[in-house]
Amino acid sequence: MARSLKTVNEIHNYVSMVTAAANHHASSVASIIPYIESAVLMRLNLSNDDVSIYERNGKLARTCWVKFGGPPARRWVFSYNYNQQKIDLRKGSIQGNVIFQFDNSTPISVINAQIANL
Repeated sequence: MARSLKTVNEIHNYVSMVTAAANHHASSVASIIPYIESAVLMRLNLSNDDVSIYERNGKLARTCWVKFGGPPARRWVFSYNYNQQKIDLRKGSIQGNVIFQFDNSTPISVINAQIANL
């Protein structure tokens, strides 16, 4: 089940939770997460777009869908790749093609460009 985040404050609170968890369990991506958030927020129009979080047993997970209204509407997924210790950006679904991978070494300019092109 997915929970839709309706405000910038909800998005920021979610990202803060994910960043705190990453500081403990995924240090290779912890410092880049706020920059991804910033790039998404620059692109996001909450009256037309959607940010949803995977929710399991009442707890928010670390998989995030972003749907930009378009036209055409496009859906993207951010999820942590445990094997490669990177954040995958996938097209459409959690099993969609990997478009890009982020980690702490990803330049902010590259993050901004990747998100702007979605």
